[in-house]
Amino acid sequence: MIKTQLFCNDLSCDSRSVGPPASTSTTSVVADTGATGNFGTTDLPVINKRPTTKPIAIHTANGGIMYSTHEAELDFPDLPLAARHVHIVPALAEHTLISIGQLCDAGCHVAFTSTTVTVSYQDRDILHGKRSPDTRLWQFDLIAKHKQTAMSAVGSATPAELVAFAHATLFSPALSTLETALTKGYLTNFPGLTRTTLKKHPPRSAPMVKGHLDQKRKNTQSTKPKPPKEPEKKKASPPDLDTFPLASTEQRCHNCYVAVMQPTGQIYTDQTGKFIQPSSNGNNYLIILYDYDSNGIFAEPMKTRTAKSILAAYRTLHTRLCRAGLRPRLQRLDNECSAILKEFLTAEDIDFQLAPPSVHRRNAAERAIRTWKNHFIAALCSVDKDFPIHLWDRLIPQAEVTLNLLRGS
Repeated sequence: MIKTQLFCNDLSCDSRSVGPPASTSTTSVVADTGATGNFGTTDLPVINKRPTTKPIAIHTANGGIMYSTHEAELDFPDLPLAARHVHIVPALAEHTLISIGQLCDAGCHVAFTSTTVTVSYQDRDILHGKRSPDTRLWQFDLIAKHKQTAMSAVGSATPAELVAFAHATLFSPALSTLETALTKGYLTNFPGLTRTTLKKHPPRSAPMVKGHLDQKRKNTQSTKPKPPKEPEKKKASPPDLDTFPLASTEQRCHNCYVAVMQPTGQIYTDQTGKFIQPSSNGNNYLIILYDYDSNGIFAEPMKTRTAKSILAAYRTLHTRLCRAGLRPRLQRLDNECSAILKEFLTAEDIDFQLAPPSVHRRNAAERAIRTWKNHFIAALCSVDKDFPIHLWDRLIPQAEVTLNLLRGS
């Protein structure tokens, strides 16, 4: 017990009251110039109420001693924090005591008249009170100043809402893709989004469906009769470990190697078709670049598919790769390549190979374009319904980041 010499000289202090007061609502507090701290009753409206680790002993004017049980702050945010600290004293039977000295030490100014009391802080009136004709004491009416109102409260988001929000922020990926990314630890900084919450609250997302409407694979629901299965051959039973001869300690049965693999520097590029509407910046197309070493997909908008526009977009992507330490060494692209692009590749010491006509699988950018289109269409469907479509190129940075986060690039 901390026996601090604290005092209050108000007549409302009753050291004979040893328990909580009757369940009466305390609506006023007394301005006490003799109290060395704020002392409140148990029903005082406070915030951050906590059991005290250092109880204090309060000496009253009639010689009694009261003890504090809790600490808290007055629910009055306009006052400075030092002035709001209050000790909860169950032995206070009727009134809460506000220390004028504590208010002044916290930087407040207190002005008394014959009938009123005013507390100001930083040239702004904070508290007002009147003098009681019965007790002749100045009292603050905290309820009148800090009105208690009932409004529609905005509660914390539910787990399902957190999952749905994170799913939309990632531009509505397929649930299997999102689950794989969570399992591999690619997404660790999305509050409320875990593999468990995703499986428990899978979002019903229309943008996800619209963005990933691919054709079904062949023979998934075929009506053709399946060929009869050959009878499985009986497998030989494993040898008994007790009778199996152990290898000699000198014989090496496992070999471990450490290999250092140099970056290949392979990149693949291709252009998309024309977007449904030109952007406000005049862009109509996209060039998609797939980097083999980082497994990253990059996108850069273009205004036209002329050689100059393609070269300008390619220069931007090339600069980004070099800054990230992924300098290209081998460029694979379609069988169409302008002369100025070939000159740029030669100047940057980049070897290039053209894919044969009609052999699209030779260029990995073709598959990257399909992945990008699915993700970007879902992104366009995830935004607000009044989103201006001519701002579609402003979504490219977020679409690129979210796509590569999901793919573990």
